[in-house]
Amino acid sequence: QLVNHTALGMHYVYGLPLTHGMPKTLDFLDGTLEEAFGYAPLYMEKKPGSSFKYSGGGFITMQYVLETLEGGEKSITEIMQSFLTSCDMHEFTFTPLLPSGTPVAYGHMTRELEVASHDGGRLAFPALAAGGLCTPISLLHLLSHLARAYQAHEDRDQCFVGPISPDTAAFMLGEE
Repeated sequence: QLVNHTALGMHYVYGLPLTHGMPKTLDFLDGTLEEAFGYAPLYMEKKPGSSFKYSGGGFITMQYVLETLEGGEKSITEIMQSFLTSCDMHEFTFTPLLPSGTPVAYGHMTRELEVASHDGGRLAFPALAAGGLCTPISLLHLLSHLARAYQAHEDRDQCFVGPISPDTAAFMLGEE
């Protein structure tokens, strides 16, 4: 419950200029980046499970936990690669800058001001908190696996095999 948006703060995750490089995950959580980028130390703000409040900090905490469980030597890309491959997400990356012309959505500062690699305004984000980029086809593959897993949940298919379990799909889509 610590990372599911019912305990932690840090609603918004700020981007960092590409020229700064990506700090260690813990730096986003412990206040190291507060003065330079607005990342105050992350605290538990309420009893876990008591109420919903979106927390970008939860995603960063989850990344830190995964990296720590893997001994701190693997990148989040290495940790996530087998899942991404099993979901046919071959055009997915946590690398913040892709070659020009790669069909990914870079995001927007406002509705009028696009943040894109060609204008020097691209920002990098912690990997699991807005830092992933993929093509529409890769996103379609993920959603297809999610839909099949959810259908297996609905059908109570005990023989379903896929990268996303039927119970996980139901939980992700609001059924417990």
